[in-house]
Amino acid sequence: MPRVYVKPYSEFRPDEYIRAKSKEEVVSLLKQYGEAARVVGAGITIHEMGVLGFLPQVKKLIDVRAVGLDYVAVTGKWIKVGGSTTVGNMGDHEIFRNQPIYQTVSEAADSFPLQVANAATIAGNICSAVPIVSMPPVLMTLDAQVVLLGSSGERILPVDSLYEDYLITKMKPDEFLTEVQIPLRDGKGASVYVAEKTVAADYPTVSLSASVFLDDGGKVKDCRIAMGSVGRTARRLPEAEKTLRGAKMEAQSYARAGEAAAKEIDPSADLRASHEYRRILTRYLTKKALGRVAEKLGVK
Repeated sequence: MPRVYVKPYSEFRPDEYIRAKSKEEVVSLLKQYGEAARVVGAGITIHEMGVLGFLPQVKKLIDVRAVGLDYVAVTGKWIKVGGSTTVGNMGDHEIFRNQPIYQTVSEAADSFPLQVANAATIAGNICSAVPIVSMPPVLMTLDAQVVLLGSSGERILPVDSLYEDYLITKMKPDEFLTEVQIPLRDGKGASVYVAEKTVAADYPTVSLSASVFLDDGGKVKDCRIAMGSVGRTARRLPEAEKTLRGAKMEAQSYARAGEAAAKEIDPSADLRASHEYRRILTRYLTKKALGRVAEKLGVK
């Protein structure tokens, strides 16, 4: 008889759900309970991780939705997004929806099932450190950084240096993410998000975000490529980026970048895809993403 996959299940029953009223209260609770506490917004990812048995030590859930971190603001040199902002609301903001430089955000948000996009917070998506979620590679592409608040005060980390390993970030036990900051950029640039899924409501089998800026001569001045679902963490692809800098936006350049990206990743194998299929998807999605960027930039 064929083998049937059964998802493992573990009872996840924290003993207290605390609705924090201020950032200071959140930090105090995290300092008090340490590894036994987790911050939640909608609680989507943490619930799934809990029932899979990844969080046996967690007994306290700290709800931060009343702390005042639901906003998107364009100020000074930054686009600032509060940690409790839902993925859907972030994606619907006019700067992400209408400006090609930042459209990878809206495109990624649109790939979420509607029910999830309307509940999942940007902080939860980032801090889960699950490599199959969509927003970390998107934010890496935009050179975003996160503001972390703990008992020692605030500190800032680039998103592309936040992750240590599978499910592990560089956040301290008494810290939580209060804000995402995306630098405002000028110039001729555009960004895209592309992904392949087994079904529309699933996590991506492979996801890729790319941003490109052109110089006055039409060659690539700067670029970023980042991927999810191809290893233990979301990650930038500096070797693939290197093949594009100084090149023209044309099919040969996309193919070189795709080959470099496929060699650069260390893909995992799971129920969604094999190692080799993820390499094939990486080549394909790199070329697809760069072609779409070229269309946005009006390159023929």
